[in-house]
Amino acid sequence: GIQTRWKNELAISQLLPDKGFRKAVRFVSLDKRQALLLEKPQGAALHSMQFAQWPLDQTLRVAARVASQLDVIHKQGVIYNGLRPENLVFDPSTGEVVLADFGNAGMVSLESERSYHALSGQFSFRYTSPEQTGRLNRKIDLRSDLYIFGVLLFEWLAGKYPFPDQDHLALVHHHLAMAPPSMQRYRPDLPLALDHIVLKLMAKNPEDRYHSAAGVARDLEACLESLWLHGSIGYFQPGQEDYSGILRIPEKLYGRETQIARIEELFLQVCKHEQAALFISGQAGIGKSTLMDNLRLSVFQARGVFIQGKFEKFQHHSPYSALMQALKEAVAFLLAQPEDFLGDYRMELLDQVGQNGALLTGFLPELKGITGSFPLADELHGIEAENRLNHLFRIFVKSIVVKAGPLVIFLDDLQWADTATLRFLDLLFSGTPIPGLFIVGAYRENEIGSYHPLAQLYKELESKGITVHQMALGPFDQGVVCSLLKDTLGRTETALHELARLVFVKTEGNPFFIHQFLRDLQKQGLIRFDLNRKRWDFDLAEISRSGVQENAVEFMVKKILELPDAAQELLLQAACVGTRFKLSVLASLSQKMIPWTLRHLLPAIEVGLVIPLDANFEILRYMEEEAGAFPEVRFKFV
Repeated sequence: GIQTRWKNELAISQLLPDKGFRKAVRFVSLDKRQALLLEKPQGAALHSMQFAQWPLDQTLRVAARVASQLDVIHKQGVIYNGLRPENLVFDPSTGEVVLADFGNAGMVSLESERSYHALSGQFSFRYTSPEQTGRLNRKIDLRSDLYIFGVLLFEWLAGKYPFPDQDHLALVHHHLAMAPPSMQRYRPDLPLALDHIVLKLMAKNPEDRYHSAAGVARDLEACLESLWLHGSIGYFQPGQEDYSGILRIPEKLYGRETQIARIEELFLQVCKHEQAALFISGQAGIGKSTLMDNLRLSVFQARGVFIQGKFEKFQHHSPYSALMQALKEAVAFLLAQPEDFLGDYRMELLDQVGQNGALLTGFLPELKGITGSFPLADELHGIEAENRLNHLFRIFVKSIVVKAGPLVIFLDDLQWADTATLRFLDLLFSGTPIPGLFIVGAYRENEIGSYHPLAQLYKELESKGITVHQMALGPFDQGVVCSLLKDTLGRTETALHELARLVFVKTEGNPFFIHQFLRDLQKQGLIRFDLNRKRWDFDLAEISRSGVQENAVEFMVKKILELPDAAQELLLQAACVGTRFKLSVLASLSQKMIPWTLRHLLPAIEVGLVIPLDANFEILRYMEEEAGAFPEVRFKFV
């Protein structure tokens, strides 16, 4: 809400210098209502300026100034998330630019740039990055601002928005999959070097963008200097003086080309009106969920729907828990559709569920937003009630496929699935196929014995001649580890050979623990960025002598035991809730105030054991115990 945005603006504002940034002063009371007092900068918003009519050197000066100020924000660990023309105030009398509106800003840890899966607040489809669209399930970091700056720079230089100004869905597609056109199409006189700067800023993959706003500013200043000295801007390779000093481990998939191709092949079959099922096995941290996240872009491009749920180890008593998570995502997708779509869909679903709708909305109350309320149905018990409910779930799933296109249902940690869910899957697999449905389950093979219910389900399906594809994921080999290190540290394979061997031996090639181990090495100073040589260095002798845990579990146990007692106790209580939990719930369990709970949970956040899912968690650090209403913040165990 607006109050949360105001509190965020005030908290972030305190971190920034006075010059170049609109400051929030304090809360005031006006006519018995609370308001936020803001400074009023001199000048006018840049959207009112006609950049195409400016001399090129003036545009470059303003652009370099904005990039430099963006660098100041980023060095404070702030993701701006507000880089839009109306938030940039230009004073032509001084040439100063003031950045305004930090209500949607978020914080990251500069040590490792761990950030959020979603940023809260208002959303602009014109000025957004691919990862901010929510279609990729990718974390948002400082490079998101750089992509949006690329969109602005294109507008300022070319006088046009880079993509056709269409509906929101089309804009999302362009941000995800379409490269911007050459600016010379609109201004043939523009130097090619500026095209290359914009293309690097607007790369779809964050790893291919600039590493820092300072690097962008240096390139723009170099262009400006060349223009002053020579009257032209010659070609140069952008990003030569670009380095961030932040350990960024790429989120790309390594060593999974065969598996990616197989999943894409199965999804293509689904798009051709077939039903497909796939079970993915592998130990914890091996990358099963990451592999499925890679499919999201293909699903979006096919105008399909991707939903997912995750089972909890100690929630067998809660039937359909992961399935409900997935179906609630489906309801949220449906509720976001236009009213004419919803009207048709509502009529078709009501016709199919008949008098049994109350049973369905009993498990999915959010569905009432589409169907309305139902009269109470006849009460059933035991297996008869389960069979009817499974039949209704199947109707709901089929209705999504028929009306919204291909549907991918991903259920994670099937080794902890309840028997009701497994019987529902048996119904989906064994019944009349639903063309356009792709069901994917992931499980840890070391927790599945021959008598496990999941193993029994697979045997039954196999005996019926029903095809459920299998895929096993193994650890990385040393070559793959070396490729990951090369992309992370920017050094040659020759220089990284021994480091790759050590990392491989100490992590057993497990992707999750490779990430954790590298961050642990950075924390100990065994991997560090050398500002003088502008490269990452590492201490092989010390890394070799560092302790080796017997297995990956011991590695994580060691990290937990290094935490303060209060943080350990909070993790124990949070684990009782599940893999995801709300800060308010954890505060209630610990019988402490929310700010106290967050302060003592921070050590676990800093070492990466717990990940914030909301950008506004940082503002709680600036709120007093007596502040009253606190914004809700969600977390998940890594």
